[in-house]
Amino acid sequence: MNSKPIANLNIIPPANPNEDIVLFANNCVFMRSIYLHHKILFERSSASDKNRMSGVAAILFADLNRIFIEYVILQVCKITDPAQDARKNDNHTVAFLLQRYDFISEPAIKARLAAIADQLQAFRNKLVEARNKLISHADRNAILAGLALRRRRTTGMSFGLTSRTLFASFTKKSLEHRCSSTELL
Repeated sequence: MNSKPIANLNIIPPANPNEDIVLFANNCVFMRSIYLHHKILFERSSASDKNRMSGVAAILFADLNRIFIEYVILQVCKITDPAQDARKNDNHTVAFLLQRYDFISEPAIKARLAAIADQLQAFRNKLVEARNKLISHADRNAILAGLALRRRRTTGMSFGLTSRTLFASFTKKSLEHRCSSTELL
């Protein structure tokens, strides 16, 4: 099989913002579902459920807990990365969508998205060091110092609520057909 390196792909960007928005929203819906799986398994389960999980496969569930946490941190940081990386490649992020598409015909949506983007950026600031030192990279000094991901309550920021608001706000029109499937999220 003859494959090209990703850097050499000539990808035509979508001309329609709804295409980018739907792709972004689908990624965010999946990310949110992973977050909710974690919440159900490790935060909402009863003491007897946790004892059963521990008794059946303690190591598996401990590893799964860590995987969920690291994955959600990584995904939040990915969608809040800059619009372009250092090599000028576009990142499919909130900043990219806000910079790329003009919401001039819907100023209320643009203002709401900018406010949500600011909230997400503040949330990212609490996570990005863990992403950079322990998740995306194996920073030797962080590892030798024994740094670990610690559970932190974030004040004023609910990942679930903000992500739902963000996805719905990008464009009601492009996500209307998804409402029935995402309402449970």
